[in-house]
Amino acid sequence: MLAALQPAGPAVMPAPVTDAPTNATVIERLGSNWPIIGWALFAVWFLGPYVAGQAAPLVFLGGLALWLLWWIIDVVDQRPAWWHAAIGVVMLAIGILPRGGLLMIAAWVIYWTRVRE
Repeated sequence: MLAALQPAGPAVMPAPVTDAPTNATVIERLGSNWPIIGWALFAVWFLGPYVAGQAAPLVFLGGLALWLLWWIIDVVDQRPAWWHAAIGVVMLAIGILPRGGLLMIAAWVIYWTRVRE
């Protein structure tokens, strides 16, 4: 009976509604920009050294590292068959060798046309 006579507590405002859940992955947060970032990093790795002048080795290695990081995050999100991932790793490993860059480009094109959803 006394509880009914107590004054009401302060009004509680509901949490704001957002489009992205708070535990969203980076891919979910970036949405349609995620593939664009992947292609931009590919372009930096592939074309950047041609326009970078003296910084060409830095642009090549930095672009390669960021592009591979993007690719690893995307593969973890896409969850392709294990043998797709294994073949991709082998192609990338061979592609890092001298004169093997074309195989890295082939792996990228195959990933986008056959593996990625």
